[in-house]
Parts: sequence; structure tokens; C-alpha cells
Amino acid sequence: MNKTMNTPKKTAVNEGQLKTRRIITVSVSIILGILILFGATLGIITGVRRSRYIARLGGNGVSEGVVSFLAATYKTSYMATHRENGVSVSDTDAFWKTEVYNGNTHGDYLKYYTGEYISKVLASARIFDEVSRMTAEDKRAVSIAVDEILTYRASGSVDDFNALCDPMGFDYSDFKEAATLLYKASRAPERVFGEDGSGASALTEECDSFYMRYSRVKMIFIRTEDTFSLDGEGNRIIDSSGNDTLRPLTDDEREERTAYIETLKECIAGINNGSVAPERFDELAAEITERYKENSSSVLESGYYLYANSNYTNEFSNMIPEAVKSALMLDVGECTMVEIPTLSEDNAETEASESGDTDYSFKGVCFMYRAESEEKAYKNTESNFFGDFYALVANDLYENMIKEYMEEVIFSEKWSEVDPSVLPYNSDIKVRF
Repeated sequence: MNKTMNTPKKTAVNEGQLKTRRIITVSVSIILGILILFGATLGIITGVRRSRYIARLGGNGVSEGVVSFLAATYKTSYMATHRENGVSVSDTDAFWKTEVYNGNTHGDYLKYYTGEYISKVLASARIFDEVSRMTAEDKRAVSIAVDEILTYRASGSVDDFNALCDPMGFDYSDFKEAATLLYKASRAPERVFGEDGSGASALTEECDSFYMRYSRVKMIFIRTEDTFSLDGEGNRIIDSSGNDTLRPLTDDEREERTAYIETLKECIAGINNGSVAPERFDELAAEITERYKENSSSVLESGYYLYANSNYTNEFSNMIPEAVKSALMLDVGECTMVEIPTLSEDNAETEASESGDTDYSFKGVCFMYRAESEEKAYKNTESNFFGDFYALVANDLYENMIKEYMEEVIFSEKWSEVDPSVLPYNSDIKVRF
């Protein structure tokens, strides 16, 4: 009886388990089918999207409209740069077909550098995506920049905007897509290295290597026409504009300075041939600085740390270009001198006018000696010499990153059909972040 009673229970359980398994099997099959279909659909969508790309890097790319925007925008910069370099530029077929070098025309160079520009934008955007993401604030910044142009150039009308940009080969949708790419490209460096490149400070090896590009140069300036007016305590007298007050040299002062100049000439010649110890230069520098108040005492021992792209060096070069140019050419242990200004009386007025300088605040002679750089002097970021050091390191590292990514950019066959020279240049539809 118990067996008869138990048999139906076992059967019911078995049938229930089988039914459950069938449901699970069917459900899994349906889900797999959906996933496969979704994957196939996604693959088709991705394939279609990529087929529209003229250039791509990884999963990101730019379609014809975005390429047209970037090409028309870059064309404006290309033309402006050539004008600044003295080239007579005109956006005409004749100009773009003009041969520049070895059979290559202006149009050929424009096409090449446009491709480089597009590659750089894609590379920068890729770096941004790898280290960051578009936050709500980022998206808002892009939206504000895009809306500003839409309002200013087309009174807020997308149709009017499209009509305006149609000759350049892009529309409002392309413009928004390009704006996002350009935003990412502009923000990528700080996302990698932090604001002002501060994140580069943790990269000791890279910083040490970059520091080797700086030249530590000790300088002695001797004025030959005028000198500082000093008060009773020997301090420079400053005028109401905050500038040093100068007065002409007396005959005795000129004679004394001439003697110092001759002594320094012998000194640097001796250092260069090995007959005089470099310490002699330091001795004379200290003596002359104390006597004429030309150098600040802070640079007597340290010297000037110069690097062609640093803010300090550029500012120094704007004041006394001859000294900076000569200093950057020195090897360690080498001396030289330069007369300032180095203009002849016949062409001084013309050259000064062309360079934008109307007068030299210093007229005389500069003697210089390049010394070994002090260990890790760049860590003193309060020094005027190294205020932008980490920013320069970050920029250098970032440019190397960009070059590596640019090599991975793939251009489709459609790129051969793109001719930036026939596109109108874009000087008005530009986003600013």
C-alpha cells in the first residue's frame, strides 16, 4: 500500500523536474539566441559605422562630415602659418597647385598635414578615453560651446547652420561630434598629468632626463655707455614707473670698465685653453657684481638655467636675444663673450624696428661660462628658472604618447578622395572651451 501510494509522488516529482529543466533549457536557448542576435546586430552596426569612417583609431573614428570640418578648420591655420612665414597665400586653385619642393605642391602639403592633424585629434581623444571619461560637467562644457556658435552664427537655427556649413561639407551633427573630439583632445594632457603638469613630478627618471636639456650658464654683464644711479647706501634708484634710473658713464668709469673687459677676455680665453681655472670667472663675477650692481647676488653661484622652450628663457631672450642665443650654444666648461647689441650703426634702426624692439635696456658686453648643472636643481620650482619645469616635462611626455598613437591611426580608401584644397577654409565655426 505504501509503495502504491508512493509511486505517484515519485512520478509527479520527476515530471516536475523534467518540466523545470525543459523551461530552463528553452529559456537559456532563447537568451542565447537573443544575445547572438544582439551581438550580430551590434556587429553589423559597428561594421556600418566603421565603414563610414575615413580615419579611425581603435573603435573610434571620424566620418566624412567630421573630416570635412577638421580639414576646413585646419586649412585656416595652415594658411595663417604660411602668411606669418612670409608666403603669399591665396585660396585659389593656382596657389594649391604651385610646386613647393621636389614635385610636391602646396595642395599636397596641405593634404599631408591635414592627415597629421586628424591623426593627432584622434590620438588625443583616445588617450582621454583611456584615462578618463566625459563627466556631466564635460558634456555641459561642450554643449555650451556648441550652442554658442549655433546662436552666434545661425541665430539658433540648425537649418540655417546647415545651410551655412554645407559648402564646407559638414552639418550640425558633424560639428557636435567634432566638438566632443576636440574637447577630449584639449583636456587629455591634464587628465594624464594633472593641471600644469604637476603629475609629472612623480616621474623622477623622466624629470632627471629632461633636466639634462637645461644649460647652467654664469654671466657677467658690463655696461659700456651708462650705469645705474645709486643712493647713499649703494642701492639702485628706482623711478616712479618702477624702472632703474640710469646715468651716463664718466671718462674714468669707462676706462675702468675697459680694463675689466680686457681682464675678462684673457680669463675666458684661458678657461677655454685650460690655462685658467673656472673659479677665476666666479671671482671676477663676484667683484664686478659688487662694484656695478649689474647681476643679482642670487645668480652669482647658481648661474642662469636656460632651456629654449622655458618661459624664463623666452622672456630673457626677448630682452637680450644675443646673450641667450650664445649661451645656449655653449658646451659645458666653455666660455664666450658677446657685445650687446650686436647691430651695426647702419642697420640698427631697421633691424630693431623689424624685431619689435625700439631700444636696448642694456648696452655693453656679456661674458659667459657654462658650468655643470647642479643635481636636481629643477626641484626648486620657486626659482624663476623652473616655474614651468613640470609642465614642460608633461608636454614632452605627452607629445611622445601622441606620436605612438598617431602611428596606429588607419585611413580608409575614402581618404584618397578627400581634397582639402577645394574645401572653403573655416574661420568662423570654431569651438572654444
